[in-house]
Amino acid sequence: MTGGTDPANECTQSNAQCNTGDCSGTAAACEAAAASVVCRAAPNPCDIAENCTGTATGCPADDVEPATTVCRAAPNPCDIAENCNGTATTCPADAVEPGTTVCRPAVAGGCDVAENCNGVATTCPADDVEPGTTVCRGVAGDCDVAEVCNGVSNACPNDILIADGQPSTGGNCDPYLCDGLIATCPSTCAANGDCVGPTTCPTNVCCLASAQACTANAECCGGSCNGGSPPGNCD
Repeated sequence: MTGGTDPANECTQSNAQCNTGDCSGTAAACEAAAASVVCRAAPNPCDIAENCTGTATGCPADDVEPATTVCRAAPNPCDIAENCNGTATTCPADAVEPGTTVCRPAVAGGCDVAENCNGVATTCPADDVEPGTTVCRGVAGDCDVAEVCNGVSNACPNDILIADGQPSTGGNCDPYLCDGLIATCPSTCAANGDCVGPTTCPTNVCCLASAQACTANAECCGGSCNGGSPPGNCD
Protein backbone atom coordinates (compact mmCIF):
# COMPACT_ATOMS: atom_id res chain seq x y z
CA MET A 1 0.00 0.00 0.00
CA THR A 2 1.40 3.38 -0.97
CA GLY A 3 2.07 5.77 1.87
CA GLY A 4 -0.68 8.34 2.32
CA THR A 5 -3.24 6.40 0.23
CA ASP A 6 -6.16 4.37 1.53
CA PRO A 7 -7.80 2.57 -1.42
CA ALA A 8 -10.32 0.74 0.75
CA ASN A 9 -11.09 3.82 2.87
CA GLU A 10 -10.47 1.71 5.95
CA CYS A 11 -8.54 4.46 7.69
CA THR A 12 -10.50 7.48 6.59
CA GLN A 13 -13.78 5.85 7.63
CA SER A 14 -12.49 4.68 11.02
CA ASN A 15 -13.84 6.47 14.07
CA ALA A 16 -10.79 5.65 16.16
CA GLN A 17 -9.79 8.86 17.96
CA CYS A 18 -6.08 8.45 17.33
CA ASN A 19 -6.37 7.42 13.67
CA THR A 20 -4.84 9.96 11.29
CA GLY A 21 -6.82 8.60 8.35
CA ASP A 22 -3.60 7.86 6.48
CA CYS A 23 -1.60 4.81 5.63
CA SER A 24 2.11 4.75 6.32
CA GLY A 25 3.01 2.69 3.26
CA THR A 26 5.08 0.39 5.41
CA ALA A 27 2.49 -1.16 7.71
CA ALA A 28 -0.87 -2.78 7.20
CA ALA A 29 -2.44 -0.86 10.06
CA CYS A 30 -3.67 2.70 9.79
CA GLU A 31 -1.23 5.38 10.88
CA ALA A 32 -1.60 6.45 14.56
CA ALA A 33 -1.64 10.07 15.67
CA ALA A 34 1.35 11.46 17.55
CA ALA A 35 1.49 11.30 21.36
CA SER A 36 1.07 15.08 21.52
CA VAL A 37 -2.49 14.82 20.19
CA VAL A 38 -5.23 15.13 22.84
CA CYS A 39 -7.83 12.50 22.07
CA ARG A 40 -10.11 13.17 25.06
CA ALA A 41 -10.35 16.57 26.73
CA ALA A 42 -10.86 17.14 30.46
CA PRO A 43 -13.95 19.34 30.81
CA ASN A 44 -14.23 18.87 34.59
CA PRO A 45 -11.73 19.70 37.37
CA CYS A 46 -11.29 16.07 38.44
CA ASP A 47 -10.94 14.73 34.91
CA ILE A 48 -7.61 14.08 33.17
CA ALA A 49 -7.09 14.78 29.48
CA GLU A 50 -5.93 11.74 27.54
CA ASN A 51 -3.35 11.87 24.75
CA CYS A 52 -2.79 9.42 21.96
CA THR A 53 0.05 6.98 22.56
CA GLY A 54 1.70 7.53 19.17
CA THR A 55 1.37 3.83 18.36
CA ALA A 56 -2.29 2.90 18.81
CA THR A 57 -5.24 4.37 16.93
CA GLY A 58 -7.52 4.13 19.95
CA CYS A 59 -7.59 6.68 22.80
CA PRO A 60 -6.41 5.39 26.19
CA ALA A 61 -9.03 4.62 28.84
CA ASP A 62 -10.66 7.59 30.51
CA ASP A 63 -8.91 8.46 33.78
CA VAL A 64 -9.61 10.82 36.69
CA GLU A 65 -7.53 12.81 39.17
CA PRO A 66 -6.50 11.02 42.41
CA ALA A 67 -8.12 11.85 45.75
CA THR A 68 -5.06 13.93 46.69
CA THR A 69 -5.90 16.54 44.02
CA VAL A 70 -7.45 19.79 45.31
CA CYS A 71 -10.20 20.72 42.89
CA ARG A 72 -11.51 23.77 44.77
CA ALA A 73 -9.26 25.88 46.98
CA ALA A 74 -10.34 27.52 50.23
CA PRO A 75 -9.63 31.26 49.84
CA ASN A 76 -11.49 32.27 53.03
CA PRO A 77 -11.00 31.18 56.66
CA CYS A 78 -14.40 29.49 56.92
CA ASP A 79 -14.13 27.69 53.59
CA ILE A 80 -12.96 24.10 53.17
CA ALA A 81 -10.81 22.98 50.26
CA GLU A 82 -12.41 20.18 48.26
CA ASN A 83 -10.48 17.24 46.86
CA CYS A 84 -11.39 14.94 44.02
CA ASN A 85 -12.67 11.56 45.19
CA GLY A 86 -10.61 9.49 42.76
CA THR A 87 -13.72 8.22 40.97
CA ALA A 88 -15.82 11.10 39.62
CA THR A 89 -14.70 13.73 37.12
CA THR A 90 -16.57 16.49 38.98
CA CYS A 91 -15.48 18.27 42.15
CA PRO A 92 -17.54 17.52 45.29
CA ALA A 93 -20.05 20.12 46.47
CA ASP A 94 -18.60 23.24 48.08
CA ALA A 95 -18.52 22.94 51.89
CA VAL A 96 -17.79 25.34 54.75
CA GLU A 97 -16.36 25.02 58.23
CA PRO A 98 -18.86 24.21 61.02
CA GLY A 99 -19.95 26.74 63.61
CA THR A 100 -17.49 25.28 66.12
CA THR A 101 -14.47 26.43 64.09
CA VAL A 102 -12.64 29.50 65.46
CA CYS A 103 -11.75 31.70 62.51
CA ARG A 104 -10.31 34.62 64.50
CA PRO A 105 -8.80 33.97 67.96
CA ALA A 106 -9.19 36.53 70.72
CA VAL A 107 -6.12 38.74 70.98
CA ALA A 108 -4.50 39.36 74.33
CA GLY A 109 -5.88 42.30 76.26
CA GLY A 110 -8.93 40.94 78.04
CA CYS A 111 -11.67 42.60 76.01
CA ASP A 112 -11.55 40.77 72.68
CA VAL A 113 -13.74 37.80 71.79
CA ALA A 114 -12.94 34.94 69.45
CA GLU A 115 -15.05 34.72 66.30
CA ASN A 116 -16.42 31.42 65.02
CA CYS A 117 -17.58 30.49 61.56
CA ASN A 118 -21.37 30.41 61.22
CA GLY A 119 -21.58 27.16 59.28
CA VAL A 120 -23.01 28.93 56.21
CA ALA A 121 -20.64 31.63 54.94
CA THR A 122 -17.04 31.14 53.84
CA THR A 123 -15.94 34.40 55.47
CA CYS A 124 -15.29 35.03 59.17
CA PRO A 125 -17.82 37.25 60.98
CA ALA A 126 -16.87 40.84 61.76
CA ASP A 127 -14.38 41.35 64.59
CA ASP A 128 -16.17 41.94 67.89
CA VAL A 129 -15.23 42.91 71.45
CA GLU A 130 -16.64 42.26 74.91
CA PRO A 131 -19.49 44.56 75.99
CA GLY A 132 -18.95 47.40 78.43
CA THR A 133 -20.29 45.31 81.29
CA THR A 134 -17.48 42.73 81.14
CA VAL A 135 -14.97 42.81 84.00
CA CYS A 136 -11.53 42.44 82.44
CA ARG A 137 -9.45 42.95 85.59
CA GLY A 138 -10.77 42.06 89.02
CA VAL A 139 -9.95 43.79 92.28
CA ALA A 140 -6.60 42.90 93.82
CA GLY A 141 -7.30 44.30 97.25
CA ASP A 142 -9.38 46.61 99.39
CA CYS A 143 -7.88 49.68 97.71
CA ASP A 144 -8.32 48.45 94.15
CA VAL A 145 -11.27 48.77 91.79
CA ALA A 146 -12.31 46.39 89.03
CA GLU A 147 -11.80 47.51 85.42
CA VAL A 148 -14.46 46.83 82.79
CA CYS A 149 -14.19 46.77 79.01
CA ASN A 150 -15.41 49.86 77.15
CA GLY A 151 -17.23 47.97 74.39
CA VAL A 152 -14.93 49.39 71.72
CA SER A 153 -11.32 48.41 72.39
CA ASN A 154 -9.98 44.87 72.79
CA ALA A 155 -7.64 46.10 75.54
CA CYS A 156 -8.59 46.36 79.19
CA PRO A 157 -8.36 49.94 80.57
CA ASN A 158 -5.34 50.83 82.66
CA ASP A 159 -5.31 49.52 86.21
CA ILE A 160 -6.46 52.17 88.67
CA LEU A 161 -6.62 52.25 92.47
CA ILE A 162 -8.90 53.96 94.93
CA ALA A 163 -7.72 57.55 95.19
CA ASP A 164 -5.49 58.81 97.99
CA GLY A 165 -7.43 59.61 101.13
CA GLN A 166 -10.52 57.67 100.10
CA PRO A 167 -11.82 54.84 102.30
CA SER A 168 -11.07 51.24 101.40
CA THR A 169 -13.80 48.80 100.48
CA GLY A 170 -13.38 46.82 103.71
CA GLY A 171 -11.32 43.86 104.71
CA ASN A 172 -8.43 43.87 107.16
CA CYS A 173 -8.61 47.48 108.28
CA ASP A 174 -11.90 49.04 107.31
CA PRO A 175 -12.24 52.05 107.29
CA TYR A 176 -8.58 52.36 106.30
CA LEU A 177 -7.94 55.33 104.02
CA CYS A 178 -6.23 54.26 100.80
CA ASP A 179 -3.05 56.01 99.66
CA GLY A 180 -3.60 55.69 95.90
CA LEU A 181 -0.39 53.69 95.54
CA ILE A 182 -1.07 50.15 96.66
CA ALA A 183 -4.05 47.88 96.04
CA THR A 184 -4.20 46.40 99.51
CA CYS A 185 -4.33 47.97 102.92
CA PRO A 186 -1.56 46.78 105.26
CA SER A 187 -2.40 43.50 106.94
CA THR A 188 -0.77 44.82 110.11
CA CYS A 189 -3.81 46.98 110.77
CA ALA A 190 -5.60 45.16 113.56
CA ALA A 191 -8.62 47.40 114.05
CA ASN A 192 -9.93 50.86 113.31
CA GLY A 193 -7.29 53.40 114.21
CA ASP A 194 -4.87 50.76 115.45
CA CYS A 195 -1.67 49.55 113.78
CA VAL A 196 0.79 46.98 115.02
CA GLY A 197 4.34 46.08 114.15
CA PRO A 198 6.37 48.54 112.06
CA THR A 199 3.34 50.65 111.07
CA THR A 200 1.47 53.41 112.87
CA CYS A 201 -2.03 54.76 112.34
CA PRO A 202 -2.18 58.58 112.57
CA THR A 203 -5.65 59.83 111.63
CA ASN A 204 -6.80 56.36 110.65
CA VAL A 205 -4.21 55.96 107.86
CA CYS A 206 -1.70 53.15 108.20
CA CYS A 207 1.85 54.19 107.31
CA LEU A 208 5.42 53.01 107.77
CA ALA A 209 7.27 54.18 110.84
CA SER A 210 10.77 55.65 110.82
CA ALA A 211 13.59 53.37 109.57
CA GLN A 212 11.19 51.00 107.82
CA ALA A 213 11.91 49.97 104.22
CA CYS A 214 9.89 51.99 101.72
CA THR A 215 9.55 52.69 98.01
CA ALA A 216 7.63 56.00 98.00
CA ASN A 217 7.18 59.03 100.25
CA ALA A 218 3.44 58.38 100.64
CA GLU A 219 4.19 55.11 102.43
CA CYS A 220 6.05 56.87 105.24
CA CYS A 221 4.39 58.49 108.23
CA GLY A 222 7.12 61.15 108.08
CA GLY A 223 6.44 61.74 104.40
CA SER A 224 9.99 61.13 103.23
CA CYS A 225 11.41 57.93 101.76
CA ASN A 226 15.17 58.01 101.24
CA GLY A 227 16.51 55.98 98.35
CA GLY A 228 13.31 55.59 96.35
CA SER A 229 13.69 52.49 94.20
CA PRO A 230 15.34 50.18 95.12
CA PRO A 231 13.75 50.59 98.54
CA GLY A 232 15.17 53.09 100.97
CA ASN A 233 14.04 53.82 104.54
CA CYS A 234 11.48 56.15 106.01
CA ASP A 235 12.91 59.17 107.77
